[in-house]
Amino acid sequence: MKTLYLWGAFAALLFNPFTYNFFPNVYPFRFGIYPAVSLLAFGLAQLIIIDAHRGARHWHLLLLFGLVLGWFWNIRGEAIWIVPSLAILILYYLITVSRRDTKRALRAPFLRTAAAILVGSVGFTAVNSGIAYQNYRSYGVYTTNEMKSPAFRSAYGGLLRIETVQWERFIPVNREARNIAYDISPSFKRLEEYFEYGRGTQSWMKGGSDYIAAFFPWAFRDGLYSIGYFRDAPSTHEFLFAIGAEIDRACDSKKIKCRPRYSELAPKWHTEWNGLAGQIFLDTLKQFVKFKGFVEFGPRRGSQDDEKLLTNYKYVTQSLARPHRAELLERVPEYHKERIRWRNQIFAKILWPYRHLPQILFVMGVFVLIWRAYRILRGSRINASDAVSLALLAGIVSYAFILTILQVTSYTSIGRQLNTMYPIVLAFVLSWMAGLVRRES
Repeated sequence: MKTLYLWGAFAALLFNPFTYNFFPNVYPFRFGIYPAVSLLAFGLAQLIIIDAHRGARHWHLLLLFGLVLGWFWNIRGEAIWIVPSLAILILYYLITVSRRDTKRALRAPFLRTAAAILVGSVGFTAVNSGIAYQNYRSYGVYTTNEMKSPAFRSAYGGLLRIETVQWERFIPVNREARNIAYDISPSFKRLEEYFEYGRGTQSWMKGGSDYIAAFFPWAFRDGLYSIGYFRDAPSTHEFLFAIGAEIDRACDSKKIKCRPRYSELAPKWHTEWNGLAGQIFLDTLKQFVKFKGFVEFGPRRGSQDDEKLLTNYKYVTQSLARPHRAELLERVPEYHKERIRWRNQIFAKILWPYRHLPQILFVMGVFVLIWRAYRILRGSRINASDAVSLALLAGIVSYAFILTILQVTSYTSIGRQLNTMYPIVLAFVLSWMAGLVRRES
């Protein structure tokens, strides 16, 4: 029975439509592994708490979990969604070792839990330190990600501090804020030509009235390149620090009106958005459990003569795409068209159950957890399935919360981010069902 369940679980995850229905860009090199690494992190966490329950040695798994978590943390920028899940798993680990250490001193379970966190942190730190060291060797700055570096956060966070009379959704650093920054920051003043009259207006405004949140950080970096930076990291970071320091001095001296540096990457939240956020949050959760919103291109009928795709292909593979000529790209054999038609029909059949079953089973799972919480309050013991299911649910809600903030402040809609949550939703369904079957049997 157990083997049968495992094969069923594997099949449910394997045929998840998003794993083979995604646009062919450089993104798949991240998005193709992010869902798998997310599942791997939860899987290792489950093995750890099961071993802790059995009293088996698991320090090697803790170290491996830390390494995987460090890998996961650096694939995408919103990895913080996993923190509530980690908190639940750590709490359950503490409960588990407390049951086994009843004859020891009261502090023993806390020491064991702290030691487990320390071992996991070693792996996590090793990955981040390795990436930062390689960046230091190659570029001269010790950081894992340039846009999360203290220098970039100093400059961009400074721009976000500036209070303006006018504000508009999706525009974090509007023209009014930039004009104020030009007056108080000689360093930022050097970018005025780019932002207001030059390449920035042509490349990044995209025909709009101002720079939207999704594009402004990239326009900012492009602007730095246009005035001679981004040739080497140390001088670029020095210039970014200068922008942040000049804005901070003007704020501290009350020369301009500023908000605190409560966030250095996220735009200011306005109370007018509170009602909007609730609806977007619910809509996002619906997209997770209904498997709606992914890029439904399906298998392509032919190649694309797209400059961005060709550039990405050349960068990643270090070779040119062939054939190069547009007239050859348009020639698609009839047998290939027929094969694509068959693939689309098969895809539609696979997609149907994923569009209908997960939403029903997800809601059932939430009620099962509520029922389990009631039973636990009445004296039943919390088990590994309860903890893992609750951790997965917390991750789903946390990710929906993060995407809600992004949709309210920065993006009009979401798409590719959903492919991370589809397998996590399936994992949640499989987890509570496994726990229920195990308890009933």
